[in-house]
Amino acid sequence: MYRVDNAIIMAAGTSSRFAPLSYETHKGLLTVRGEVLIERQIRQTTSALVYGIVLLPILHGWGFTVSLFTSGTGWLLPVIAIAAFFATLSYLCYYRAIAAIGASKSMALNVTYAAWAIFFTAVFLGDTSVLTPTTIICALIVIVCGILTAADGKELFSKNRA
Repeated sequence: MYRVDNAIIMAAGTSSRFAPLSYETHKGLLTVRGEVLIERQIRQTTSALVYGIVLLPILHGWGFTVSLFTSGTGWLLPVIAIAAFFATLSYLCYYRAIAAIGASKSMALNVTYAAWAIFFTAVFLGDTSVLTPTTIICALIVIVCGILTAADGKELFSKNRA
């Protein structure tokens, strides 16, 4: 197995938008809203790679993705625009949640998107074939575990609720 000891993330420019902060420290090492910029870039790159290398093949999504570019039906730009809108909305909500309740609680709630995808597929797309006993049970487990992870256990199970 090959082990990576170093990696390069290409970044160019003079960091003039970060002046005078970037005079002493490289832009990638600056902390913005409690997060080092290079760490965010590494996390987002990792997320994109996992999506493209792991999730798309498992979900058989490469055929659809390639067909958008090769079919010539005119759906490429609308699909990209819709995906970009919802991805932006998702990121905005996620990062606002991180700022409001912290990273660990936000992540616990963020993973519940898988369960909500089942719900939205059935309600908005009318595809009820996703509503099998297995998917319903798994969706409920994901939501309950997400809430239990994000919630304060002492507050959630205390007998003295004010």
